[in-house]
Amino acid sequence: MRAGTNPPDEPDTESSHPMDLGPHAAFIWASYGAVAVVLVLLVAWLLWDGQRQRRLLDELEARGVRRRSRQQG
Repeated sequence: MRAGTNPPDEPDTESSHPMDLGPHAAFIWASYGAVAVVLVLLVAWLLWDGQRQRRLLDELEARGVRRRSRQQG
């Protein structure tokens, strides 16, 4: 049978609610939420650490320490 041609007493499985996650919906949504939180924290940490590393490099350069990759040949 094609979608939408089931008798009225039978649910149309192909077009029924697409987000029906069944009895595990709470676990699935909690998992998505946990992943989203971890990703946000990871991005925030990367931004913070990048600024910290830049500050440390600037302090070293201010004290006269130079990187070998920037030596003039």
